Amino acid sequence: MKSERLQKWLYCLALAAGIALLLFVHWYKLTQIPWGLHADEAGAAYDAFSILNYGVDRSLNSYPVYFTNYGDGQNALYIYIMVFLFKIFGISRLTIRAGMAAAACAAAVFVFLYARERFQSWNMGLAALYLYAVMPVFIMMQRFGLESHLMLAAAGVCIYFSAMALKTGKWYFWLLTGLALGITLYTYALSYIVIPLFLIFMFFYSLRLRAVKPVNAAVLLLPLAVLAAPLILVQIVNLLDLPSFQIGPFTITHLYKYRTDELSLSFRGVYDNLRELTCSTVFYDELEYNTQQGYGTLYYVSIPFLLLGLGREAKEIFRSVRDRRFHFGTPAVAWFLGECLMACLLTGISNPNTTRMNGIFLPYLFFVLTGLKTVWDVFRKSWKKYAFGAAVGAVYAAGFLSFISYYFTEYTEKNFPMYLFYVPYEGMRELREKYADQAWMQNTTRYPWNYVYYMLEFQVNPWEFNLPANGKPRWGTVQSIAFLYELDGKLRLNQNYVVPHTDKGLMNEFRLWGCREIEVGDFSLFVSAMEWKKGEQVQGFLDYAEADREKKEVLLSGWGIDEATDRPFDSIYVKAGDEIFEAEAADREDVAEYYEKPEYRQSGFLLNLPTDFVRAEENIKIYGTAADGQEKMICEFSVGTR
Repeated sequence: MKSERLQKWLYCLALAAGIALLLFVHWYKLTQIPWGLHADEAGAAYDAFSILNYGVDRSLNSYPVYFTNYGDGQNALYIYIMVFLFKIFGISRLTIRAGMAAAACAAAVFVFLYARERFQSWNMGLAALYLYAVMPVFIMMQRFGLESHLMLAAAGVCIYFSAMALKTGKWYFWLLTGLALGITLYTYALSYIVIPLFLIFMFFYSLRLRAVKPVNAAVLLLPLAVLAAPLILVQIVNLLDLPSFQIGPFTITHLYKYRTDELSLSFRGVYDNLRELTCSTVFYDELEYNTQQGYGTLYYVSIPFLLLGLGREAKEIFRSVRDRRFHFGTPAVAWFLGECLMACLLTGISNPNTTRMNGIFLPYLFFVLTGLKTVWDVFRKSWKKYAFGAAVGAVYAAGFLSFISYYFTEYTEKNFPMYLFYVPYEGMRELREKYADQAWMQNTTRYPWNYVYYMLEFQVNPWEFNLPANGKPRWGTVQSIAFLYELDGKLRLNQNYVVPHTDKGLMNEFRLWGCREIEVGDFSLFVSAMEWKKGEQVQGFLDYAEADREKKEVLLSGWGIDEATDRPFDSIYVKAGDEIFEAEAADREDVAEYYEKPEYRQSGFLLNLPTDFVRAEENIKIYGTAADGQEKMICEFSVGTR
C-alpha cells in the first residue's frame, strides 16, 4: 500500500516537473527569442488590431475568413486568437506570441493522452510529454506568432479525437473530430490537402474494419462541412477570378495573388520533394528560426527510433486490417501519409520546409515513442529495461541542456539577422507625441522595415491608410507609402531617419552629417541636420538633398523664379571661391500647374555637389542669373550645423 502511494506521489512529482519544463521552454524570454517579429507575425498582429477596432483588415475586408496579408493570403484562426488576446490584455509582443505558446501547451495535453491510450501506459504518456517538451522543433516553432505553425498543435488534437472516435464509437468523439478537422482548416491553407487525404485513408481503413456507422459519419461530416464551406467559397472566388463578397459580416476574400502555381505533380518534382522533405524534417532546413543544424528537429539520436517506430506502426496497421481490429496508431500514420503526399505536390517557390510541413512533427514524435517502446520490450530483464531507459533519458537530457543553453544565450547573436525578422518600433509613438510641437518633427520621418511594423506601432486606422485606394502596390514593399526607405545607399538629408542599432554603418553616416540623435529602445531617430532659407525677391523651394553614399555626392533638387522679371532663371549654380558648380535644368510641371503659368515649367534645377564640399562649407548659397542679367541668391543652406 505504501509502495503504491509512493509510486503515485513520484509520478505526480514527475508530471509536475514535466509541466514546469514545458512552461519554461515556451514562455521564458518569449518576447526576446526569437529576436524581433516575423513579417507575417507583424502583419497578422496589425490585422488583428484592425479587426478589433474597426471590424476590417488592412485591405478593408470585413471579418475575412481568409486574410489578404501581402497579397497571397494568410490563415485566419491565429489572427482571431490575437484579437481576443488584444481585447483582454492589449497589444504587445507578449500578446502577439502568447496564443502560440498557449496552443503549444494545450497540444501537450493531447500528446500525453494519445500516448497513454496508444500504449495503455501512464508512463508512456509521461515520456511523450517530456519528449514534446525537450525536442528542438516543438520549442522553436511554437515561440512566435507565425499563424501557420498553429497547425502543429491542431494536428495532435485531430489525431487524438479521431483515434478515440474509432476506438470507442461514441458519437461525441466523432463530433469532436469533425470540429477539430474543420477548425484546423483555418490554421494553414496546406491543411486543405492534408485533411481530405487523411479522411480518405481513415475512410478505407474504417470501411475494412466496419467501424463507422452512418450516424457517426454524419456527426463528423456535418460540422466539418459547415466549417469548410467558407474556405471552399474562397477557392471558388479565386479560381474563377470573382470579386470578394460578404456573407453577413464575413468576407469571402479575393486575393491579389492566388498561389495555385505552387502546386504541381511530376515524377522529378516528387523525387526532389521527398528528398527535401526528409532533409528538412528529419535533419534541418534553411529556416534558422525553426531548426538548427547542430541539433536537428528531434535530436539526431531520435532518427533510428523514428524509423523503427514507423515500421512497427505500419506492421501493426497491416495486422489490424487483416484481423479487422482497430490499431490506435493508425490516425498518426494516416496524418503522416497525408503530409507526405501534400509535400509531393509543392513546386515553385514552395518547398517542403519545416514551416510547410509543421503538421508532420507530432506523428514523428509518436513514431519515436513507438521505436523506443519496441526496443524497451526487447529486453526481458528489468535491470536491462531500466538501464536502456536511463541511457536514453541521459542522452536526451544532455541534448536538451546543450540546446537550451545555446538557444537562450548565443542563438540570437549567431543567427542574426534572421530572414524576415525585424524588431518592432516600440517607443516611437510616444517619442512622436513628446516632440509633436518641435519644427523638426514636421519633417518626413523614414522607417526601415516593412510597412506593417509602422502601422502596428502607430496603430494606423486602416480606413485612413486605405490600402485598396492606393492602387495595387508591389506587395511586401508598398512603394506608395512615403515614410519607408530601403538601404540603397542614398540618404535624404532634409528628412528624419529611424535607424536600428544593429546598422552601425548607417548610424555613423548620420553622425558624420551632424544629425541630432535620439535613442528609443532598439533604434535611434536621426533628426535632419539641414537648414535653408530663401533669398530676397525670389520665389522658390529646395525640395530635397539626397546624399549618394557610393558616389560621395549630394544631389539637390528645387526650383526658382525671379520676382522682378517673373521668369525662371537663365542659369543656376553654386560658387565656391573660384570654382563654380553648374546646375542642370529640370522640368517642373507641378510648379507651372500650381501657379497656372506655363512659363514656370522651366524653373526646376538639379545640382550635384561633392559630399566633402557640402560637409565642409558652413553655408552654401545657390545663385541664379535672371533674365535681366542680374545675379540673385535663390537660397542658402547648411548641413550639420545643429
